[in-house]
Amino acid sequence: MRQRFQSAEIEFVSEFYADNELYQAVCCIGEQLEAELTEFGMCPEECFAETMELLSAIGTKGRDVLSALPNLWLGKYNGFRRLDRHVSPEEHRKAVGIVFGFAILAIDSSCQPFYRHHLSAGLMAVVADNKFEGWTDTLDSIFSVPLTDGWFDRLIGQQAWDGDVMSRMAQHVDNMHRMAPNANLTLQIVKEQHNSGCNQFMGEVNEPKFLTQPQDEAI
Repeated sequence: MRQRFQSAEIEFVSEFYADNELYQAVCCIGEQLEAELTEFGMCPEECFAETMELLSAIGTKGRDVLSALPNLWLGKYNGFRRLDRHVSPEEHRKAVGIVFGFAILAIDSSCQPFYRHHLSAGLMAVVADNKFEGWTDTLDSIFSVPLTDGWFDRLIGQQAWDGDVMSRMAQHVDNMHRMAPNANLTLQIVKEQHNSGCNQFMGEVNEPKFLTQPQDEAI
């Protein structure tokens, strides 16, 4: 995570990945987990993006990932610390542990023994080596969330790997800046057309844009 999510990033993830089963799983208990992170406060959208980034690294490395797991943990931990070095190490370990927990949930959906058994055990061992207070209860809560069997296999089997949520989101926000550099990332979509005294207009009532000249309508 290079920076904390603002409203634009949160909105993008919530809309673009609304049908993603893992995102739905994170949202099941994401608000509660965010409340437990009293110092760091990782929102569900940040948690989902970080989990997908971890799964992307796992999918790319294949079987070689086992030896890289400690460094994957350190990468997340150090990245979180850079965001706020005043947060306690315990809190940062819990935030990383939550991300690893959802990664385990996703990988445990695989039908392939390497992922479902060997890699899940390896990820669990890394969390245990960096345990935080109440870590078993936190993981139990995550593992209680349902995820369809084979979800991870379908994810890594996609022709276009969709694990790079961060880059996709950054590009989206950059595009919004370029299209409306002074709009403070607030977009309005006109969903209906209003008529008033035979004058058609779009936008707010106090600044209407007339599309047709005033004229009487035949009734």
